[in-house]
Amino acid sequence: MNNFEIPILFDEKIFYEFNNSDRFLSLSYNKIAGSKRMFVPHFHTFYEVYYLKEGSANYLIEGELLSVKAGDVLLIKPYLLHKTLYPDSSKNVRYLISFNEAYFNYLPEDDISWFLQIFRQSCPIIRLDTDTKRKWDQKLQIIKMEAKEKRSGYNFRIHSIMQELFLTINDKDNSKPIINQNLTTTEQKILEVIGYIHSHYEEKLTLQLLAERFYISSYYLSHRFKYITGYTLIEYIQLIRIKKAQELLETTKLRTIDICENCGFGSISQFNRVFKKVCGISPGKYRRTIK
Repeated sequence: MNNFEIPILFDEKIFYEFNNSDRFLSLSYNKIAGSKRMFVPHFHTFYEVYYLKEGSANYLIEGELLSVKAGDVLLIKPYLLHKTLYPDSSKNVRYLISFNEAYFNYLPEDDISWFLQIFRQSCPIIRLDTDTKRKWDQKLQIIKMEAKEKRSGYNFRIHSIMQELFLTINDKDNSKPIINQNLTTTEQKILEVIGYIHSHYEEKLTLQLLAERFYISSYYLSHRFKYITGYTLIEYIQLIRIKKAQELLETTKLRTIDICENCGFGSISQFNRVFKKVCGISPGKYRRTIK
């Protein structure tokens, strides 16, 4: 396992999976009791809808720590670094809905863009009202039953229900994000450092430079950063840069050398080495595999 592989942290209960050529949809369900946290933030190349049915949690999204409660839906777009933290003495029930853009390939391009625009809004949280939350709970339970019984036509019925759920969140206004207030001064400082890295990843970033900028000792920054994120500072910076490089390799025709420079790497050899360490393959091979 390399330094950046994401461990399986919770025993995911996947109750429905659909894979057809390049289209996929996955639904999972989990009960999480007590204090749990993902060891490290992670990102993926598909869309994810996180629905908290019961309980409360904190969600770390690229340097911002948001408070979520039962009935909240979080919209996680591709390449968004995120991590969930569950508080002590808390019983949580949550669903994850994962899908790629190709899942909607049967629709006109304008309709796909119309739906996916909700993932590009500034706030990732949709707070369901009581009636809508009840509908979500009922429809997700029906999907679980259909997936278990596998009666004739069950895939058709499940996908129809999913369209209904997607429409409910597209019709809702995004809530103003609730920033977690129960943070120590040091924790808040670390979050500021994380946010700065996300917006300045293309610049020269070192432990010493960041410590001086945020008026914190390099020793304390190093140790508290690792505790909160699960990564050393350098590992995290490299992860952010590689995350952006993957996105550029997938969505642009930029040359590898240009992507290397745009993402803050000092040399093409360093870029190739770190990319292979994180992704397991070279940038060139990665680009070829996603075409």
